[in-house]
Amino acid sequence: MSDSPHLILTAENPRTEQTVFAEFERSEIWALAQLVKRLSFNECRANAVDDDEAYLMTDALAKLQRFLAGAGVAPR
Repeated sequence: MSDSPHLILTAENPRTEQTVFAEFERSEIWALAQLVKRLSFNECRANAVDDDEAYLMTDALAKLQRFLAGAGVAPR
């Protein structure tokens, strides 16, 4: 895991044009990376309205996993 003590994500709300952010501690980043690694298509499908949404969820999870790996958080 990276030596960085935290991770900050930012996004702009398109309705209000305000920038929002979330700051994660190292333990939260690691727990999130573990969750992303363990979620499967079956869990996504159980929470999606259809297969297309489930595939979109798994694609987004893969993108998040690559982001976390790039930040030095890549559980095996």
